[in-house]
Amino acid sequence: MISDTMNAPQGYAHLVSQLRRAATSVPLNIAEGYGRYNPKEKGRFYRIARGSCYECVAAVEICHRCSVLDDKARTIIRDELDATGRMLTGLIRSGEPGENRHRA
Repeated sequence: MISDTMNAPQGYAHLVSQLRRAATSVPLNIAEGYGRYNPKEKGRFYRIARGSCYECVAAVEICHRCSVLDDKARTIIRDELDATGRMLTGLIRSGEPGENRHRA
């Protein structure tokens, strides 16, 4: 995903940098959450990862609107981000008590 932003036009370095940081945050927070024993702690890191995932969605949309990403790249990246968001929602819900599962 990040490689699609490597050839961004001059003047968009801040946006590309933000997208890279958010994209890096997703797997790092998943890994940190996975390493926790306490379900509440796991969920906290999975929620942070999910937030970073949707930060990527916003950055991708801005890149697309500014013609940094073409339609094809946008679609491919959005599909990956949507799948990642669904996976994270499942991880979050799996660690919640039954009555709270609808709040992810």
